[in-house]
Amino acid sequence: MKRQKILLNILIIIVAIFFATRVFSYFKNLSDDKKSKEIYLDIENTSKDESDEIDFEHLKTLNKDIVAWIKSGEGSIDYPLVQCEDNEKYLRTAANGDTNIFGAIFLDYRNNSLDEPFVLIYGHMTKNRSMFGSLNDFKGQPCHDDFTIYREGSKLKTKAVLAGIISGETMLDPRDFSSFDKRQDFYKFIRSHAVYDTGYELKEDDKLINLVTCTYEKRNSRLVLVTVLED
Repeated sequence: MKRQKILLNILIIIVAIFFATRVFSYFKNLSDDKKSKEIYLDIENTSKDESDEIDFEHLKTLNKDIVAWIKSGEGSIDYPLVQCEDNEKYLRTAANGDTNIFGAIFLDYRNNSLDEPFVLIYGHMTKNRSMFGSLNDFKGQPCHDDFTIYREGSKLKTKAVLAGIISGETMLDPRDFSSFDKRQDFYKFIRSHAVYDTGYELKEDDKLINLVTCTYEKRNSRLVLVTVLED
C-alpha cells in the first residue's frame, strides 16, 4: 500500500511538471510573439521613410548582420534579411540581436551573394502569419506570388514558380548547385513533392532564390518555395 502511494505521488508530480511546462511554454510563446511584433515594428518605423525607402545606414547601426530587406507582394513578409557565420544563431535571435523564439529571416551562411545562381533564405513558419507564416498559403491558392529583395542601391524582383514539402533531413547546400544540371535536378526533386506548381520550366540562366520554412504535415518536414529572379 505504501509503495502504491509513493508511485501515485511520483505520477502526480510528473503530471504537474508536464502541465507546468506546457503552461510556461504557452505564455513564453505569447510573450515572445508580442515582443517580436514590437521589435520588427520598431525596426520598420525607424528604417523606412514615407515613400518606403529603406535606410540601410541606420539598419547597420542596429545590427551589422543585416544585408538586405525582403518583402512579399501583399506585404505579409516585410523584414530585414540577416546573415552570419552559421545557420543557427537567427533561429532564436531577432534581427536587432535580441533573443526571441521567432528569430529572423536569414540568408544561408554559405551564400556569398544574393546574385548567386542558387540562394537559400530561411524563416520560421508561424500560426500568426508573421515571419514566413504566410508561405503556408502556397499549399493552396496563394494571394501573391512576387517578392522583392531590397539592397543598398538596388533591388531584386522574384516570382514564385514551385513549392514542395520535403524531409528536414534533406541536405541543401547552395554551393552544390552552381551547375545548371544540379539546379535542374533540384527543381525536378521539388516538383516531385509539389504542393504548388505553375508549370514553369526551368531555364539555364535562371537564378533561384528559395524560401525555406518548417511545416507540420509530417514530422521534421520543410516547405521549399522556389522563386525565379526576374530580369
